[in-house]
Amino acid sequence: MNTQDLFPYDSTILGLNGIYTTMGDNKFYINSPCIIATNKIVTKGKEYILFTHDTIEGLKITEVILIDAYYHLGLMHVIVQDIITEKIFTLEHKIESTEDQCSWSLIDANYFFDKMNEKTIKSYCSKCIDPEKKSNAAINPESCEDDLLEFEF
Repeated sequence: MNTQDLFPYDSTILGLNGIYTTMGDNKFYINSPCIIATNKIVTKGKEYILFTHDTIEGLKITEVILIDAYYHLGLMHVIVQDIITEKIFTLEHKIESTEDQCSWSLIDANYFFDKMNEKTIKSYCSKCIDPEKKSNAAINPESCEDDLLEFEF
C-alpha cells in the first residue's frame, strides 16, 4: 500500500498539468525544482543525495533512501531515510507555487554524474574545435584520397 492511497487527490488534473503523477507502485513524477533527477522521476528504495540549508549548520549533505512520496492539499511530501542514522523524516514543498523556493534538493547521484560527464565532454570538445584551426582538407585541398587506406603489403 502506498501512502498516497491515504490522501485523496485529483490525479487527472495534476497529471494533465504536469505536476505530479504516480507511476506504478515504485515511481513518482514530481515536477518540482527541488527534484533533480532524469525526467523528474524518483524511485522508492533508490539512494539519493539530499541537500538542505540550515541557518545554524549551513549546507548539509545527506545520503538518503526514498521511502515514499505523496501529494496532499497543495504540498508535496517526500519521505526519506538517512542511510547512516536510519532516521526517517518528511520533506515538504508547496509544489503548485512558483514563488516558493526550495529549502532542500533531492538529487539522483547517477543523474548528477551523467551531467558532470556531459559537461566535461562538451568542455573538452569545445577546445578541439578551434575556428582558427584549419581542417586537413583545407591544408591540402588537392588531395582527395584517404592516406590511411594507402599502404603496401
